[in-house]
Amino acid sequence: MADVSTLGIIAGGDNLPFITAREARAKGVGRLVAIAFPGHTAAGLEAEVDEIHWVRVGQLGKMIRVLKGAGVREAVMVGRLDPKMVISPLSLDLRMLALAARVPDRRADTVLKAIAGEMEKDGIALLDSTIYLSSCVATKGAMTRLPPRGDLLGDIDFGAGIARELARLDVGQTVVVRKKAVVAAEAMEGTDETLRRAAALCPRGMVVVKMSRPNQDMRFDVPVVGEATMDILIGAGAAALAVEAGRTLIVDRGRVAERADAAGMTIVGI
Repeated sequence: MADVSTLGIIAGGDNLPFITAREARAKGVGRLVAIAFPGHTAAGLEAEVDEIHWVRVGQLGKMIRVLKGAGVREAVMVGRLDPKMVISPLSLDLRMLALAARVPDRRADTVLKAIAGEMEKDGIALLDSTIYLSSCVATKGAMTRLPPRGDLLGDIDFGAGIARELARLDVGQTVVVRKKAVVAAEAMEGTDETLRRAAALCPRGMVVVKMSRPNQDMRFDVPVVGEATMDILIGAGAAALAVEAGRTLIVDRGRVAERADAAGMTIVGI
């Protein structure tokens, strides 16, 4: 890929837009233009970028006009947006209404690919969302001091098969298992709510497996593990977290590993 002089950051919640901005600067990107969403994008991002434009979720035409007007030709989509938005009442502009009318379903992958297609029509390429998040990409093998013991490996292997099928169907990315029984599976409620349900059923020792789609489009909706997820896992006495190496983002990976070590939990990339 050619050097990027101006990068658009379509910024959802959590810290990923901040990490993206800092790594992009370190890699020589001269100008950063952020699209931020009221109620979703974390405060303070304006300090990390050259321009920030606040656009309501659902205003696709405005977002594209703003990016084009700012001279953006390459952009990344990073940070969390609530999956329930695809069924929530939103104020859609004409371009988003037209897109919503022609997509065959409201699954995240379907909608996001259609949005990427609309951006490409106007000369804006959506890049791999991990391109400026190298410090967050999960690595293969144990990422904690404690490797998974034998019985946990069986649960991880069992859970991975189910999580891959969930992801293939674009239902969810996470499954919680214990002794090769499914405790909870993720759908539209998101990972953290899935873990809370699982914790109520399995107070100690659960194994969490999070996988990407078989043909994951790395431009968007890449699986993410953040601080809030770790709070729930540690509070629930989880035994292990397994994620897909190279296709999962762990926000502040070093800090997450330290917390897992202190709690006696293993994190492994598979």
